Amino acid sequence: MEAINKKIASKNSIIRQYRTIIKTLTDTSALEQERAKQQNEHDVVEGLIRRLIAENAQVGLDPDDYARHEEELLARYDAAKSTMADIEAQIQERKDRCAKLAAFTRALEKQDGLITGFDEQLWNATVESVTVIEKGRMAFMFKGNKITD
Repeated sequence: MEAINKKIASKNSIIRQYRTIIKTLTDTSALEQERAKQQNEHDVVEGLIRRLIAENAQVGLDPDDYARHEEELLARYDAAKSTMADIEAQIQERKDRCAKLAAFTRALEKQDGLITGFDEQLWNATVESVTVIEKGRMAFMFKGNKITD
């Protein structure tokens, strides 16, 4: 309770800081632009593969040339697909982080004064982890920063 009360004492400042942090840490605009670029690459390469297959069906390309060109295109296709999956994971991670930080901020906003008893909902919304350092001392990792008590 003492560690959370330390947070509550400066809650207005913390809330302002968290709102800025949330915007910064959860901004996905650059990732979304990169995802669109990779999606375009994916679509272009898919079209090139279709064209290669059609050309081979029509005129019968040299098998070695066909295999080499197909391998190059498939490598490009797989790279774009893999990059898009990585970007999707990063976007989801930022959304998850946003949800955690927003929950912490909401819990802090709702708290009118210092707490006098254990509040499980407040605990779950604000505390990431607690580490026992030594007898009588613990480090509280709050969702966003750390206080040692």
